[in-house]
Amino acid sequence: MKRTASSGTAGSKRAKGAPTEASAAAEELEEETAIYAKYFFKKCAVDLLGRGLRHDGRQLAQARDLAVRTGVLPTAYGSAMVTQGASRVICGVQGVFAPPLSDAPGAGRIEVRCSIAVTADHTVSDNPGFHQQQGNSIAFFVSSMVKASNMVDLTKLCVRPGSCAWVLRAELYVLNHDGSLRDCCLAAVTAALLSTRLPVVDVADAEPVEVKGKQRLTLGITSYPLCTTMGWFKDRLLVDLTASEEKLGSSITVVHDSAGKLINVYKSGGPPVPDNAVKAALEAGKAECKKKKAVVESTIHKKKAGGLF
Repeated sequence: MKRTASSGTAGSKRAKGAPTEASAAAEELEEETAIYAKYFFKKCAVDLLGRGLRHDGRQLAQARDLAVRTGVLPTAYGSAMVTQGASRVICGVQGVFAPPLSDAPGAGRIEVRCSIAVTADHTVSDNPGFHQQQGNSIAFFVSSMVKASNMVDLTKLCVRPGSCAWVLRAELYVLNHDGSLRDCCLAAVTAALLSTRLPVVDVADAEPVEVKGKQRLTLGITSYPLCTTMGWFKDRLLVDLTASEEKLGSSITVVHDSAGKLINVYKSGGPPVPDNAVKAALEAGKAECKKKKAVVESTIHKKKAGGLF
């Protein structure tokens, strides 16, 4: 009887150990798959493209879900957080008074800055200088698109011509980078400016400019820019690139305003793109802009105070 009990106990231990061995094997397989995907991603991508698929299971023309939240920074005049796939960006807008620029004495201005967390992209986590360079590039792109779209009437930001105007500072912070950062950052600044509420100011000549009460007014924005980044690889167009896909070939960022008007086409890296690819990117970009507009506007809390000034 004792031997039987001992045998039963050993069998019980082996039964309990079986799932552990299976889990270890599964973990090992997962690690090997991750290593293969990292170092042989291009080969994986080519194999999947032949079947019309991508490494994350999407169709070639399928974008990742876009999520927009506003009012995430209570101390800012306006703020938004944008998530697209694993990419996540937060933007806060603050306003300060400053003398207008000499070439625009009757207008305010919008300044954009972008910081990328060192932990946002594991492939360059040991090179903070790269993040700064990339952040500056994105800030320049977003600032240029905001200006080109005439999103904000800058003359309405002037408090006293030649002496005082609003300077709106849009601060972008990239929490996680998994591709299409331009898309996320432009959407974040757009949503943050749409949610911005500025105080009414005293336009008297006396210094300093006084802020009256707690009333807040919007910027009166009627049109705004949105963009979509796409890739051209193996004669196929990929919509909304991940960070890994951006390394495969050429990428094109198409910018439209909320009315569907083309603002700009931006190409970064890779070989030249044929005309048929550009045409396909323009069509896909316009369709994606319409979808993103619906997401942005559904999240903006519209107050009845009307426009600024």
